[in-house]
Amino acid sequence: RLLVKDANNTPTLVNVSDAISNTRLIALYFSAHWCGPCRGFTPLLIEFYDYLKNEVAPTHGLELIFVSSDRDEAQFQQYYQKMPFAAIPFSDRPLAQRIKSQFAVQGIPSLVVIDSLSGRIV
Repeated sequence: RLLVKDANNTPTLVNVSDAISNTRLIALYFSAHWCGPCRGFTPLLIEFYDYLKNEVAPTHGLELIFVSSDRDEAQFQQYYQKMPFAAIPFSDRPLAQRIKSQFAVQGIPSLVVIDSLSGRIV
C-alpha cells in the first residue's frame, strides 16, 4: 500500500494498483530530510511534478513515489508534507529496503524511472 494525497493534501493509504492506474512511467524518488543535496533537489522535482499535473495534463502518465531514507517517523512526516507525490509509508521500512536493494541505490538523492508495462528501467 502507498500513501497518496487527496485534494486537501491529506495522505491516505491506498492499494498500489489504484495509486498507479493509468500510469505508464513510475519514478521512485529515494531521498531523506537529513540529506542536503536532497533538500536542494526535492523542490525542483515538486515543481516539475506540479507543472505536469497542472499545466500539461492531470493524467500525464508519470507517477512519483517517495522512498524515504529518513531516520524516524517525525523526519519523514516533516519532509513528506511538502511533497505532492505518493510515498511508501515510513512504517514499511522492509519494503523500502527491498526496493533500494532491487534497484541498487547506493546514495541519495536518486531517481529511478520504470516503464510500468515492461518493468524495465528507462
